[in-house]
Amino acid sequence: MAKARLIIYEAGKNPRELEILGDVTTFGRTKDNSVSFPNDGNVSRFHAQIERQGDDFYVSDFGSSNGTSLNNRIVSSAKLIKDGDQINFGGDNSYVIFKGQEESSDEILEEDEDGDSLSSNVNAQPNANQKSETPNPKSSVPVIVTAAAVLGGLAVAAVIGFVVVTQTNVLSRGCEMPEVTILSPETGIKITEPTEIEVQVKNPKCLDRLAYSLDGEEIASAETAPYSVTLDPENLKEISRDAVHILTIAVIDRNGASKIQSDELELTFGKEPVKSGNQQSGSPSDAPADNSATPKSAQITVAETKTLSEQFLKQFPGSYKLNTGFLIEVQKKTAEYSAGGFSNRALPFRDQINHAFIEEQGLDAPLGYLLAMTRSKFDNKKNGANEGLWQMTNDFAASNGYNGQCGGETLSDAKQICAARAAAIYTKALVVNLFQGDVLYGVSCFGMPPSEAGQFQISLPPDRSDFWNVIKSQKQRDMLARFFAAGIVAENPARFGLKQDKPLSSLYKNLIIIK
Repeated sequence: MAKARLIIYEAGKNPRELEILGDVTTFGRTKDNSVSFPNDGNVSRFHAQIERQGDDFYVSDFGSSNGTSLNNRIVSSAKLIKDGDQINFGGDNSYVIFKGQEESSDEILEEDEDGDSLSSNVNAQPNANQKSETPNPKSSVPVIVTAAAVLGGLAVAAVIGFVVVTQTNVLSRGCEMPEVTILSPETGIKITEPTEIEVQVKNPKCLDRLAYSLDGEEIASAETAPYSVTLDPENLKEISRDAVHILTIAVIDRNGASKIQSDELELTFGKEPVKSGNQQSGSPSDAPADNSATPKSAQITVAETKTLSEQFLKQFPGSYKLNTGFLIEVQKKTAEYSAGGFSNRALPFRDQINHAFIEEQGLDAPLGYLLAMTRSKFDNKKNGANEGLWQMTNDFAASNGYNGQCGGETLSDAKQICAARAAAIYTKALVVNLFQGDVLYGVSCFGMPPSEAGQFQISLPPDRSDFWNVIKSQKQRDMLARFFAAGIVAENPARFGLKQDKPLSSLYKNLIIIK
């Protein structure tokens, strides 16, 4: 396996070195990251990552506020990094130099009292007396001044002149970062013909260009006012016509600094449908379900999705990796669960869920509620053959013995006593009996026949922490993304503009179980 290391630079501190040991190395402001920059306000809490893929390494941004750059170019999607590449996080204060295996060692060294060289601890903060042998790219000017002083008068004057010019250029970077607001189109529309993305740019004085990205991949650039671009579905043939895509804009100033804007669009693409009668383009049949009604205040970034997903995972045992592709899917699906009233719809079924899932089956308290939110949003209506809050069929429940305690009731019974018991028995069969308490893999199989879930369980590798790459089935992936999206909205309703709703945890957090 290829080895690599990072030389880490942070304002006010000596450079330090870290060997990349795992598959994913994360960067951000909090100590939860592999590498943290706690004193740099330009770095987001969870900012970026380097991911090992075989013998190669790729850097990607987590949707940070101020962006990530690779050799002064904005990182809008996963980029291959090579020996000597410089990666900046949010600006010029926090960055790393990537060192590949091929290079000769130039480790950070310090001398002991006898003058012998010792390798520094790559995982520790640099010692206050540590003398770094690794050159800092930003310290070249003082080194030149020192060397010039040895050469004498004219050389000193020449170098001082160079320093003055260099410092002047650095000071000219004090431009205010431009800000972009999207004027049109509205979020949630379907683009069926060439459509102009109109924007308003504040503080354009130092703007070099705007970079437009779709799902993190740059697709267009605008370098002159009014900085608008036109999206043509015919030029985007590779994207899915059925999925919702996220359009973001990054501003790049004249010094290469970049920042992804908070204003973004949810879009779908397709050809203009054949019209009949008086049907007009833009009718409800053209709009993606649920997303068009989502207020902009309810939208969240990928970085915020990561933070909320990490909080969500704390409710369950286990340690998992949150893949960026997975977080994008969760971000998209939160719009589908951002309709108000879910806590009031859940309230009448509180006793049934608590009794069946928690008291009878001993499952984690949130599971019954989150599965119901995921499957039906607590709307107890029949959907084809699926019935009840957990959207199961009576035939499925009967053939597997999950409705043995239902008596004469069915899954569609108004009180949902039968549905709660059947769903709880099925959930325990998946999560506890089949996956030994692994909630995520059990949830991913919800809706599958037990035999099919068993075959999937047998195929799993020993290390399954990176569940998004382990699970290949699109149906299972979709179930997990919805489970997270439903859970994030259900526990943070105010963040999604649902001021009348209460977190679902209020229905079970003070429950006292008597056994």
